[in-house]
Amino acid sequence: MPAWAWALTLLAIFALYLVAQDNGVVLAQFGDTAHEFFHDARHSLGMPCH
Repeated sequence: MPAWAWALTLLAIFALYLVAQDNGVVLAQFGDTAHEFFHDARHSLGMPCH
């Protein structure tokens, strides 16, 4: 398996974590804009977050 495939897989897993589980912990330094973006993405994917 090529190295770029591993890197892409890790990036995809991290993106899934940000959308599905983060709740602003990792993105707290970016303020409310990033949190709201991922919050809306979570809702659009049908994931409960409240």
